[in-house]
Amino acid sequence: MNEHSNHVPLSGSSANHFRKLKLALLAGTCLSAASTASAATVIESTDFGNSFTTATLMPTGIDMVTGVVTNSSDDNDYISFTDLVGGSAFTFNGNASGGYFELLDSTANIINSGFSLPFNGVVPTNGILVARVNWGEGNVPISYNVSLTADRVPEPSTALLAGAAALAGTLRRRRSASLEK
Repeated sequence: MNEHSNHVPLSGSSANHFRKLKLALLAGTCLSAASTASAATVIESTDFGNSFTTATLMPTGIDMVTGVVTNSSDDNDYISFTDLVGGSAFTFNGNASGGYFELLDSTANIINSGFSLPFNGVVPTNGILVARVNWGEGNVPISYNVSLTADRVPEPSTALLAGAAALAGTLRRRRSASLEK
């Protein structure tokens, strides 16, 4: 240990394990960053749920949805976003000529509604928002695009990486402290 450094270099198998952990954390961080860098879109290929109780659950990370509402048997699409950080700000935006929009909480209470967007607000504490798109006044099929911008709960792999990095730092500090004694 030199006079300008307060850490002890690792040697042997400890150094090898630490090197492998650093590489795994770096690789995981790069993969995680790459997966969150672009927007994810779902396009309605089969009919989305037509009622609140049959709302279509969006996969983790989806922030854009494209669909169609057509007639009295398909006059609503309900879309559920469940990976949001409760208490964070959101913006719900989209377009659908003549379409009517509602944003609901997990108990079907209306947070905001109307023919014009965007809707801005705060995500409920449970992190769930349900969007309703209705064919509105024209009674003609409409195509729509909606997007939801909000803080997302980190994927389990991201949380695992953060925990592993914290553990590695703690172990290194303990080892350094024990070698200094």
